[in-house]
Amino acid sequence: MRKILVSSFIMGLLACQNTVEAPGIAVDGGLDLPPAADAGPTDLGPLFPSFDAGPPQPVPDAGSTDINDLPPAVFDAGFDEEEVPDDPPEEDYCGRACFGLPCAEECRFFCRFGLVGLQPEDREDYLRCIMDNSCEADSCLEEEPEVPQGCIDLCANRDLERCGVELGDSDQECHLYCRSVLAMMTSPARQAWLDCGVNQCSRRRPVNCDPASFFGPTPSQVCLDVANWRRTCEPNREESLWQDAYECESWRAPADQNNLSGGTHMVNCLREANCGAGGWYQCLVAAATAQGRRQAIVEACAAANECGGETGWNCQLFLTGFTRLMGERGISDLGTCIREAGEDCEAISTCLARNWQSIAAPNDVCRESCLACNDTSDFCLGECMRFRASLTHPQAEAYEGCLLARIRANSCEDVNPVGCIRAALPQVAATCNDYVEHLRDRCANARYYSDVMLNGWCAMGGVRTGLLTPENLRQCVDRTGCAVNTWEACSR
Repeated sequence: MRKILVSSFIMGLLACQNTVEAPGIAVDGGLDLPPAADAGPTDLGPLFPSFDAGPPQPVPDAGSTDINDLPPAVFDAGFDEEEVPDDPPEEDYCGRACFGLPCAEECRFFCRFGLVGLQPEDREDYLRCIMDNSCEADSCLEEEPEVPQGCIDLCANRDLERCGVELGDSDQECHLYCRSVLAMMTSPARQAWLDCGVNQCSRRRPVNCDPASFFGPTPSQVCLDVANWRRTCEPNREESLWQDAYECESWRAPADQNNLSGGTHMVNCLREANCGAGGWYQCLVAAATAQGRRQAIVEACAAANECGGETGWNCQLFLTGFTRLMGERGISDLGTCIREAGEDCEAISTCLARNWQSIAAPNDVCRESCLACNDTSDFCLGECMRFRASLTHPQAEAYEGCLLARIRANSCEDVNPVGCIRAALPQVAATCNDYVEHLRDRCANARYYSDVMLNGWCAMGGVRTGLLTPENLRQCVDRTGCAVNTWEACSR
């Protein structure tokens, strides 16, 4: 049962911040590139806009940071949700109820997970029981009768453990915990999770139905369509529909960079693409063509295509603007690096890695800002470089200007790359700060995380694409409460 609450998924999430999300398919890097004739219009400007790499100065306008909300997906697998409570506890009552009692850790664990699955009128009696039985808190749920039929059907599947679902050692425990898990999900996610556990999971197909993958705000309809496309094209995929939908969301370009929205073009294209690598490549070409940069990308990646492996494929993906980590500045820097690398495959590989790994030139502003206060951690340099690569040129100027100003002021308390996010993306910074404060106010265990790290990761997440909004982030925190790793659950 603990695996649901303290999942190892967060470690994978954090570890993945050092890589760019790329499609999970095997593609020959030596692609047969289309001729220049299909390059499309070129009136959107050059691939690598000129940019003075000298010391940037703060600018009053950091560029547009308006983010458009993405309409959430609608999904109905036919399961009845009548017995699932929709009103989460208003605060961490279990933290108070178990505080200072014997077996407090176990008490909080079972109390939080059980409370969220109860109807509001049943919670007061449950909390009284918890306070009288802190070392046997799990026994306080034994006589709760209402169990959704979907949970009964799911728990009857004896292959659940093969599919990453562990909901206790008996049918009774499974029924009770299933209801709690459902209460922490949005309605479309409930339908998708029950569909995964009841209809998809089997001995022959161990699809991943870990409930932790279904928490969080609902993905967009477009990305759910892409996830269905992948399931149709690869019927034996072990990833759940919801996992694929969230991965799709990570491919989007930042919503404030419509001129370089390659990832978003690909997302919109893939929902109706052909299956296999041909569909991916078809959409890659369409995304580059729509931006008027197809021929420039073909020429820039010509040497990379000769290097074998996925080097050529990755070169085209990243120069197209695939993923929210590749903005105007990152594309420009990568293009310059690849030109200077010539035909040196090792140098090209380093170019492809430098925007999202801690690889910087000696005079790089990010490197200097970390060294100014003797911070030689990979987090400091990596976050600075990845965030900068996701920005437009005006945003990057404001960001680097803020870093330089703090270095010159010899203010080590403020010389941190995350502290300058507001200079480049004020709306994103405000949303993330509101989210982090609400999370830490709601759940005391979230206070063990660093504000700096939480805000930094948030600023490169779904807030940039429009998936995560102040409203649905707060709703997610309230819905999942402190029964799970709330940061993991909500930060998509």
